[in-house]
Amino acid sequence: MKQKKMTMRAASFAISVAIVAAISGGCEDKTASQSSAGQAAAQRSAAAAPATPAPTQSQPAAAAAPVATAPTPTPAAAVAPKQKDGPALFRSCVACHGPKADKQGMNKGRPPSTMTKDEIVTALKSYKAGTNNAYGTGALMKGNMSPFSEQDIETVAAHIKTLK
Repeated sequence: MKQKKMTMRAASFAISVAIVAAISGGCEDKTASQSSAGQAAAQRSAAAAPATPAPTQSQPAAAAAPVATAPTPTPAAAVAPKQKDGPALFRSCVACHGPKADKQGMNKGRPPSTMTKDEIVTALKSYKAGTNNAYGTGALMKGNMSPFSEQDIETVAAHIKTLK
């Protein structure tokens, strides 16, 4: 009975290690001891488990269940907001320009709230195109604007003008 408990614990541990590896996408920065411990547990559980007979012609092989993997995360600045309304689009601007667009980004330039809608649209389009490096913020703003479409730029500019 004690041997059976140990075998079940080892099998449970091996399954846990496999699940964690599947969820984390098989991170390759594991230490050698973590990898060895997982392999040793898997070998113990495999040795203790009864052998499964090979399928015969009258007995088809069971299909392996697909293992779900976590999607690869994308940097927040490179992900376009799912909603295409002004407040949702403006969320990526708040960190530098404030909730009312009244702050200078990185303490440089004009706050967006002091600009006309056309000035905002022109500036954002030129940042997106990579042709604007006003105040040395061109590379940062190009990255922030890359997921925005022309319609998104018009929408966020209109939203900025409504902020008080």
